[in-house]
Amino acid sequence: MDKRTLVWLAAGALALAACQNDSTSSREAEEASAAAERARASAAEAIDHTGTAISEGTDAAAARTREAADEASAAARRAADDASAAASRAGDATREAAAHGTEAAARAAQSTSDALDRAADRAEQEADELRRDD
Repeated sequence: MDKRTLVWLAAGALALAACQNDSTSSREAEEASAAAERARASAAEAIDHTGTAISEGTDAAAARTREAADEASAAARRAADDASAAASRAGDATREAAAHGTEAAARAAQSTSDALDRAADRAEQEADELRRDD
């Protein structure tokens, strides 16, 4: 019986060892499965974050584009206002120059008229002198 008992004890020990290996293997398989699930969840989260970042990047780029367009529009309005003011000043300067030109022409006409009056007066004086001499 000693041999039999010894065989039974050895078989029981092997069975226990096999059961422990199964539970260890089973536990390792569960841990591996859980690790794979965590990796899948992490990958899904990374993809979600990437999509969010792309979306936010697109939104930010669109916002910067709108801001740049608004700034360009404001600059164009300021340029148009400046051009209008410059044209107004140029019109004022043109009117002023025309007024000065007209005044100068009037002075020249007056000077010419004065000179012609003096010439006419001299001509009359000479005519009078010529008549007296006769």
